[in-house]
Amino acid sequence: MSNNFAIIMQLVVVVMAILINEATCLIKISLDSGISSKLTNLLQENVSLGKNISSQVTTLLQENVSIGNNISSSLISLLKTYAIEPDYEFTLEDFIQYNLGLSNEDVHLNATQLISKYNYPVEEHTVETSDGYLLTLIRIPNEGKPAVLLVHGILLSADDYITVGPESALPYLLHKQGYDVWLGNVRGNKYSRKHVSLSPDSAEFWNYTWNDIGLYDLPSMINYTLSTTGKSNLTYIGYSQGTTAFFVMCSEIKCENMISAMIALAPVAWFSHIKSPLLKVIADFSDELTTLSSLIGVNEFLPSDPFMTLTANVLCANAGLAAVLCSNLLFTLTGFDYDQMNVTNLPVIYGHVPSGTSVKDLNHYGQNIKANTFRKYDYGSDNINIYGTNEPPAYNITNIDVPVVLYYGDNDWLSVYDDIVNLINGLPNIIKVYRVPYDKFNHGDFMWAKDVKTLLYDDVLTVMQKYANFG
Repeated sequence: MSNNFAIIMQLVVVVMAILINEATCLIKISLDSGISSKLTNLLQENVSLGKNISSQVTTLLQENVSIGNNISSSLISLLKTYAIEPDYEFTLEDFIQYNLGLSNEDVHLNATQLISKYNYPVEEHTVETSDGYLLTLIRIPNEGKPAVLLVHGILLSADDYITVGPESALPYLLHKQGYDVWLGNVRGNKYSRKHVSLSPDSAEFWNYTWNDIGLYDLPSMINYTLSTTGKSNLTYIGYSQGTTAFFVMCSEIKCENMISAMIALAPVAWFSHIKSPLLKVIADFSDELTTLSSLIGVNEFLPSDPFMTLTANVLCANAGLAAVLCSNLLFTLTGFDYDQMNVTNLPVIYGHVPSGTSVKDLNHYGQNIKANTFRKYDYGSDNINIYGTNEPPAYNITNIDVPVVLYYGDNDWLSVYDDIVNLINGLPNIIKVYRVPYDKFNHGDFMWAKDVKTLLYDDVLTVMQKYANFG
């Protein structure tokens, strides 16, 4: 316990070092808007994108690289605790490319605006769950065509399926292939912060986990999609928590008549082999954090709100900090893969995450990590009143008769193959298990890798054509 506390304190020290000890650097890099504008103008004036950059700007950028790599050493010391040592430092060219990406208007556009910008039709729909949450479904319509529903991961939204860009984003590829594409937004994210009677300012609004997403959100979105399209079934694509919620839903209710096939990108159910040091720390303190959040009245985790946007702008809206702090913290959750990181597109990605969830939602994962099982929320002494047993019941995945395809990456620190084996052994109707053919493919790469289309999505499209039984 004391070792984990020390690790948390290291993280606090890293953040405080950035905010205080490196305050002059923040002023120099972030608050001096003149530097940013000068750099943009100089790069625009140089067709060679930096070959003839003046020595003054080069010196400035080199100083930022040094600052960033010094900050990175604090994060690397944390990783060494777990025998993980990144083998990459951000270069001058990375900082140049990141600054170019800051001018991309996609950073500030929401999902419907992004889809419309790239000349696709788009609709927004509101779905009411049986327990009163109002969810936003975003549709890229192809009337009369087979329907496909995509559901995002924890702390994400529909945005994250499309921020990789129009040439590689799975929803666009699906639409081009002739599918009627629906993008879900689960309760509590930035698009689904409404309820028929509860305010998001109340603790009751945030009293949910991925169990509720599976039992309420997914059936509501699926039924609405089928009712609107007139189809008898659809293909379901889930990423990370989007797979967890699906396994919950179909272990509890019959799904085979409404789901023709389920495609699981980075499936998450069992967690005993996770490699992420940050998630291990969070798991160790998950119950304590939940208790503390309840005491101080903070029930939402990493919301997409003005304060979080301001924080992201300070920490991630300049090359020096974004490259080191934001990227390395992301990598300590997902696994390191610099080669597939599109530096120019990082501002767009950071502009759309996080999207918020409940503290209880995160705690449910923490409980399952510690218990090494896939089961319902643990209410402690109240389990007997809620479930009729002292321990929370496990989900019975052998009830899931839907044809399932599992996609995994060797370098995924959250969805680890040794845990996926539990799904392979338990699911009765697996039609394919696919290892992404790239050794460094991590959890985030399923959404944002530079080569995600060729490495992953091309096979997804082939599988859908081959196996999906559309009605």
